[in-house]
Formats: sequence, structure tokens, C-alpha cells
Amino acid sequence: MKRVVFALCMLCVMLSSCTQNSLKGELKGVLEQAVETYKAKAALVESGAEGYPYAVSGGEQLSADGDKQWAKGYFPGALWMLAEWCDDDELRETAQVLTYKLNNELQGGNLHDYAMIVNAAHYKIYKQRQTNRLFEAMDAVGRSSSNAYAMVYCTIQNVESDPEYFHRTAVWNMPTLEFLYELGWKGNVNIHAQSVMANQVREDGALYEGQIYNKYAAKPLELFSLHGQDARSAWSRGQAWALYGFAMLYRVSGDEAYLKQAERTAKYIMANLAEDGIPNWDFDSQEEMKDSSAAAIMASAFVDLYRETKNEEYLQIAERQLSTLCSAEYLASAEECGGLLLKHGVGNRMTGDAVDAALIWGDYYLIEAIIKYLEL
Repeated sequence: MKRVVFALCMLCVMLSSCTQNSLKGELKGVLEQAVETYKAKAALVESGAEGYPYAVSGGEQLSADGDKQWAKGYFPGALWMLAEWCDDDELRETAQVLTYKLNNELQGGNLHDYAMIVNAAHYKIYKQRQTNRLFEAMDAVGRSSSNAYAMVYCTIQNVESDPEYFHRTAVWNMPTLEFLYELGWKGNVNIHAQSVMANQVREDGALYEGQIYNKYAAKPLELFSLHGQDARSAWSRGQAWALYGFAMLYRVSGDEAYLKQAERTAKYIMANLAEDGIPNWDFDSQEEMKDSSAAAIMASAFVDLYRETKNEEYLQIAERQLSTLCSAEYLASAEECGGLLLKHGVGNRMTGDAVDAALIWGDYYLIEAIIKYLEL
């Protein structure tokens, strides 16, 4: 009997290994496709023929300009990841050139836009190449943010209709805390993260998109949402940002409170995901519309959680999401979507911006998740 049980266990291990090897082969093919399409797109962006990509929606290519500026770092950041993966010095140089071009734009606008830009591009490169130009750009954004806000770090600017004392913070700032933490603003980052845990977490472990504070009294006033169904709903990309951010904070700090929150959010996500692993745009919405970009962010975060905990459930969810995202249903051919990879993302359902579209941040986190998975 013991021999039978042992044989069955060995068979399960072998089947799992075969499945993982097959998936890894498919994922390598996706990266190879990405290298070719991104090289072609980079030549157009570098020459000025195209802007930094934001989305391809309804056949129209949208650039990351104006209120879409926050997404400008994802393209050069993705180029850098691909260059590192295939060890291509020419592609590395292109990624750096397109990143440095952003330096002159990092002033006079929304600080949270700049934090997202430098976290995706400058910091991604800085981890491998510590140049002064990269550091100075990140340092300037970090200092401006730190000087402007004391209670809740890395917030969006007051909007025109807000009273002067309003102070907004949103869950989509969570990933940007990495470069801020690593560059020395650990205290501000911890204050921000602790405020999010105290004021934006639902009883079921999901997170509200945003919280408005009285910035003078450091007092929470009301919830807000710019992307979700309503201020109290579980906007799926918000859950992805939270999962990613808290998993990252645990990795860099070792603080068990961050791991506990990451696992609470992971539990909520896993309990509410569709069978294919791709979340609805808002977990509380009755309208069915999948968001591939949220799934890509989640997959990257689940790989991180698996690395830290060795919990096989997290690895299995990441594998399911990556397998679906790299299927014909979600992965664009080389001729589709203006060179972007991932179809069926949701930019902002509430405003109608880039709905059922290829989104540059979806590509960025898909590439990141695949590379992380291949390194396991």
C-alpha cells in the first residue's frame, strides 16, 4: 500500500513538472514575440512618429499624454525588462534613452503621476544600473512628494472641486512605494501603508479605492472612487494594486503586518475569481467585463507571494492567470493592437476610457510576471 501511495505521489509530481515545463515554453514564446513587436514600436516612439503608448482602443492608438501621463513609464520599463531577459544591449540603450527623455516632464503636475512614471521606468533600470541621472529624477520626485504631504504619503493632488483641506490617497499608489522605500523614505511609506490598512480595508479583506482625509487634522473624512462601481465596491484593479503593493512591502521590509494584509487580500481575490483566473472589472458589479490588466498585476503579485511563503495555492493561481492571459483569447497577434500584447483590458469603465482595450500597464505586468515565473 505504501508503495502505491508513493507511486501516485511521484506521478503527481511528474505531471505537475510536465505542466509547468509546458507553460514555461509557452511563456518564453510570448516574451520572444514581445521583444520583436516592442523593438519595432520603440523605433517609432524614439523617432517621434508615435507617442509613448497608453492603449489601443477600438482600433485607435492612444498616447500617454495629458491625463494619461501617469502611464508613460510603462513602455520604457517594459523595454528594459525585455532587454535584460534577452541580454540585448541595443534594447537596453533604447530603454534608457526613452526613460531619460521623461526627466524634463517630471515637474509642474500631479506628483502621483510622476511617482508612477519613475517607479515603472527609472527605478526598474536603477536596480541594475545606478546612474546619477536615474537617481536624480527619482530623488526629485521623492523629495517633492515628501515635502508636500505629511500624514498620508504619495497622494493625488487636490482636484479643483475639493475644499482646500481635502487630502486624497488611493490604492493605486501602492506599487510606487517601492522606489520611495528603497531610496530612504521608509517612514513616509510606512505611514502611508498603515493608513491604508487602517482606513481602506473592508471586513472581507478587499480594499476601497480611495480615502479623503482632512490634511490638517489627519482625520479620515469619506471614501471616494474614480474607477470602481462605487466608493465601497471592490474594483478589481484596486485589489491587484493592493495585493502587489503589500506583497512588495513585505519583501522589502520583512514586516509581518504587510504579509498578513497581502494574504487577506489574496484570500478575497481567490474566492471571487472566475474559473479562468481573469477578474471582472469590479468584483461587486453585475456587469460582466473582464480586465486582463488586473489579472496581469495579480499574477505578478501571486508569484511574489509564492516566493515569500512557498504556498502552492499562490503559484497555482499565478499559473492559471498566466495560462489564460497567454491564450489566443487574450494575447494579441503581432499584427493586432498596434504592437501591444494583451487584449481585453479595462482602463476606466466609469468614464468609458479604454474599455475592452490593449493597455500598456497590462503588458508591463504581464512581462514582469512571466519573467518572475521563469526565474522560479
